[in-house]
Amino acid sequence: MNVAWSWSLAIGPNEIEPLVHQGVMFVNSGNPVNQSPNSNRVAEALSRLEFLVVVDQVLTDTTDYAHVFLPTTTFLEEEDMLVSWGHNIIGGVNRVIEPVGEARSDLWIFQQLADRLGIGPEMAGAPRDWLSRIFTPLTERGVSIEQVMEGPVRCPVAPMVPFADHVYPTRSGRFEFITQLRHEPRLLPDYPLTLVTNYSKKWLLSQILEKEHPSIASIRIGTETAQQYGLESGERAIIRSPVGHLEVEVLVDARIGRGMVIMPVGTWIKRGGGANVLTEDIMSNFGQMAAFGETRVRLERLVAA
Repeated sequence: MNVAWSWSLAIGPNEIEPLVHQGVMFVNSGNPVNQSPNSNRVAEALSRLEFLVVVDQVLTDTTDYAHVFLPTTTFLEEEDMLVSWGHNIIGGVNRVIEPVGEARSDLWIFQQLADRLGIGPEMAGAPRDWLSRIFTPLTERGVSIEQVMEGPVRCPVAPMVPFADHVYPTRSGRFEFITQLRHEPRLLPDYPLTLVTNYSKKWLLSQILEKEHPSIASIRIGTETAQQYGLESGERAIIRSPVGHLEVEVLVDARIGRGMVIMPVGTWIKRGGGANVLTEDIMSNFGQMAAFGETRVRLERLVAA
């Protein structure tokens, strides 16, 4: 792969406007080719850009389409704070080592761009300065940055128990259980199985060390589906959707329901994986989000040559 490594960032205000009209994209903190539905279509769109910059720690499926790749730091090389979706604890991220090689933090990269775009003062400041600004509401409630950096602290504005005051944002003012789903599944005769993507216990999304990447992507199907397609556990097959296909290893699991195919997200397309090669680029009817669970697939046995 031919990718330009550059820290000069020698793009002045006069050069920005032409690039915008030609099709420019800047990607950081994401891997859209791998993580967006219909990966092949996303990749094709990126390939038509006049200029694509990708900031990441490793060469992902998205960096394959970059004109400029900027290596960024890991959490071991930064000072930061983290929260979680699953609890109300704030944790500190303390720098353990200096940035390795040419790796630079996202903040540094944006500050360098801001200087060249004439908005440097608005982005100026060390990481601790920015943490202080963001942390102001919690500082006013008696929690200091120093406390968080020394160890986990419970967020003072987050309740221990959701809706402990019994005030619910519903029409009735009471907690309401969902009793009916206003949704009919899509039926495609040529694709009778439902693809269900899940998270792996071995990696987070597409963040996998290359040496730990599985040699082949895998799917899990129930015993009834295995019998229907004449497949055995450990056998290889083609999984095909209306937008793409993959060669995978089939794992038969009696716990999987009828007509379902389970596949973890995150394996790399460049290594023969990528669940989103199969997912369709359609939107859900209950919010502005991708309807990953609406993808229909079929299985095809591999015929020995």
